Amino acid sequence: MTPETFTKLGLEVTLDAKMVDEYMKDADAPNRFEGRFYPTSFQWVGFDQPVAVQDTEMMLWEQKDEQPEGYAFFNGDTKTEHPTADPSGAPRYFQNMTDEGGLMGFDLGDLGSALAAANGDLPAYLDVSVVRSVAAVDGALTLKIADQFKTKDGDASIHMEKGVAKMVAPDGLYWAKTADGDYLIVDEDSGNDFGERKYVLTIDDDLNVTDAHLLAIAGGKHSPRYQAGVSALGGAFTKPGTAEFSGSWPVTALIAQKADGSFYSMEELQGSARQTIRGALPAAQQTFIGVVQARSESNGAVEANGGDAGGQVFMFTFDVNKSSAKLASN
Repeated sequence: MTPETFTKLGLEVTLDAKMVDEYMKDADAPNRFEGRFYPTSFQWVGFDQPVAVQDTEMMLWEQKDEQPEGYAFFNGDTKTEHPTADPSGAPRYFQNMTDEGGLMGFDLGDLGSALAAANGDLPAYLDVSVVRSVAAVDGALTLKIADQFKTKDGDASIHMEKGVAKMVAPDGLYWAKTADGDYLIVDEDSGNDFGERKYVLTIDDDLNVTDAHLLAIAGGKHSPRYQAGVSALGGAFTKPGTAEFSGSWPVTALIAQKADGSFYSMEELQGSARQTIRGALPAAQQTFIGVVQARSESNGAVEANGGDAGGQVFMFTFDVNKSSAKLASN
């Protein structure tokens, strides 16, 4: 970013500081800014010459002589997990800012023209428009739950253990593009004693979050199921503890039926065909598979068969037009 952009965001350029963390936590900072992606001097040398992360471009971002003329690298966040790209193929993506708990969107604009102008080479830089879709501040995100998802001494509309209305340790992230809108499915991995949260964020064309619904909660040492010693797989209960949702995968196109009642063939599902099928159906008609890791359910058959941990594979749908999004099956 330029020095002027850093000033706009209320930051001093300090290359070895976690500037992104500070920006994400500043409630008064603007939510939009412009920037560029620049390369460093790092060059990949092939699979047969592996290098440690500390020897890649990551550590070069902090070096003074690596800064592009008139720009400085925007360094931080302490930990990020799982970007998700626009299913339409547009050069846009969201990134979970895991450590401080927030969400950022990145739009590379007319990437095709930038690549074409480079005449077969890589562009010197790529322009990007950035939006802080969910800031890492208390009050930034309260989930709609209707009369469901009650937990011990409260409900899961906020992160009960931390006592904050925000994203906490967002991990898994999936972008669903449907006939009636775009949605992000988020999995938190925060060690929440009141149950880990999985939720749906409605987003608009400008990468803003416009609505938020809780989809499910799992585990937690205060879970009434765990307090009763109950597990999904009989005899697998170990002791009350946390759980972790681990991603969402769309299976809509695999089970959709054509007008004649037949399923799509493998040939018909190649390339972008699956997204074309998904994009023609509203959100309420989308189907997903998810996974939850439940180490609290690791006895019995899990232990006997040498499983890493107990858990479930489940299929679900969601409908944000109802009073609360919810699992159709688990």
